[in-house]
Amino acid sequence: MTMIEGPKLSNGDFSVGKNSAVGEKITILLVDDSSAFIEATMKLLARYPRIQVLDIAFGAEDALWAIAKHQPEVVLLDIEMPGKSGLDMVQEIKTAAPGVKVVILTLFDNPGYRRAANLNGADAFIPKGKFVGELLPVILRLVDGDQPLEDS
Repeated sequence: MTMIEGPKLSNGDFSVGKNSAVGEKITILLVDDSSAFIEATMKLLARYPRIQVLDIAFGAEDALWAIAKHQPEVVLLDIEMPGKSGLDMVQEIKTAAPGVKVVILTLFDNPGYRRAANLNGADAFIPKGKFVGELLPVILRLVDGDQPLEDS
């Protein structure tokens, strides 16, 4: 499995993709233990009408419950959290909800974490320092398929 990395595009009309109808929402679950990062991510995603954040989870148990309840298309998952790491959670998420796309978000951009994320089944890896420019293109690529995304 090859993980997707951004950036792939910087702007454009995101209302239609290969696998979705015009205006169809992309549903997201955000999992992070940092309220400041959650707030920043919510502000970023609120700029895109096609994105709908279904819920927020601050740890592993809350995340698994929210996935079962809401069945999101995409889970944005931090690596470093109390109790269980995001890397350990990826396999559980993929077992519980095989169709969900898991995007790892982390402050720690190093080859070891990238390799572990890939081996555990993550669909994408984005350093938090680059998430503003990379998050939306990666989400769109995961949800809309292999269709090339171009800069507008």
